[in-house]
Formats: sequence, structure tokens, C-alpha cells
Amino acid sequence: MKISNEICFSEEVNSYKVDDEINIYAQTIATVEEGKTAIYIHGGGSGGNHTMLVRPAKWMIEKGMFSKFILPDRRGEGLSTPLTKKLTIKDHAIDMKKLLDVLGIEEKITAIGLSYGGPI
Repeated sequence: MKISNEICFSEEVNSYKVDDEINIYAQTIATVEEGKTAIYIHGGGSGGNHTMLVRPAKWMIEKGMFSKFILPDRRGEGLSTPLTKKLTIKDHAIDMKKLLDVLGIEEKITAIGLSYGGPI
């Protein structure tokens, strides 16, 4: 647990096998309170990853907007499986859906995207 402005966060980072040949690396930041969950998808081209979203995700938790954030590295970015072909926005969206399935997220959540992450 990390404490920021008296809010306790649990933080977990893992690589999740979402398909036979696809692993998505993601960080989960959460508080102990029940509330809304969001997936926050980063933008950026080559070299982008979830770490650019940690600070704004914590800020939104501190403001009471959400209690849990899932911050994935898109395939081909960060520590997720490298690209073997050019992916479409739909391909990335399917990866995110598979990640949510593996995480057991069945309730409605909010999807937020930065730059290229927006249309995903």
C-alpha cells in the first residue's frame, strides 16, 4: 500500500495472457473503498506505455471519481507483446476487452483514452 494525501492505494503490476500469443502488461491502482472502475488507455507511438497515466489516475481516485484504474500497455508498447503486424483501432479494442475478461471485470466500467487511446 502507498499513501498519497491520506488515500491508501494498492498497486499491482502483472503480465496477463489474453490470447495464445498475446500478453498485455497492466498496472492496477485501487483503493479499499467500493466504487467505479475505469480502464485508462495510453496514447503515444513507439515507446508509449501506461506509466504516463499513473499520476492522473491517482489524482482522479483522490478526487473520488473512481476507486480503481486498470492501466494497460497496448500491444507493441511498454512490456506487452511486441507487434507482429500493424494493428487497427479495433484490434487494440479487442485486446482491451480480452484483458478485462481475464481480469474478471464484468460490470460496466468507464473507458478513458489519451491521444491514440481515445478511439480505442
